[in-house]
Amino acid sequence: MDKRMVPWEEIHACCRSIVEQVKHQNITSIIGLGRGGLIPATIIANSLGVQKVYNIGAFSYKNIIRQETLMVYQYVPKDISIGNDMVLIVDDLVDSGKTLKQLADDFKLCKFRTATLYVKPSSVFWPDYHAIKVENNEWLVFPWEIDAPSAEPSSSSNS
Repeated sequence: MDKRMVPWEEIHACCRSIVEQVKHQNITSIIGLGRGGLIPATIIANSLGVQKVYNIGAFSYKNIIRQETLMVYQYVPKDISIGNDMVLIVDDLVDSGKTLKQLADDFKLCKFRTATLYVKPSSVFWPDYHAIKVENNEWLVFPWEIDAPSAEPSSSSNS
């Protein structure tokens, strides 16, 4: 599988794109999906002036291997929005879409929108907002993952 290192400049450009798309949505809270969505959620919150930023701890991959079930280890209240409040759920990438689909089903009690920096066309869940549609099946390595074991090129790719 081909890997592509995503530069910080591209991350910031993607976050600016999301901000432009949601700036008229009256976003009052942002939820970043840990781990990949935490940094984009913070950048977007700062750009929008949103004070309330929450984290949902969940993972569906261990290194680069997809797990059979979504593991959620940290949650936020499902009734996080009140009245006309709008929640933005942010992740770095929607790959299969199973994570965002499950979380969207869980958040039916509040007004929310979803946003990802990248989306793969085979996803079963399409976010409300995204910056870049990935046209191939490359593995994106984000700047915050560079020192992670899964980000290291395999020895077979060097031969």
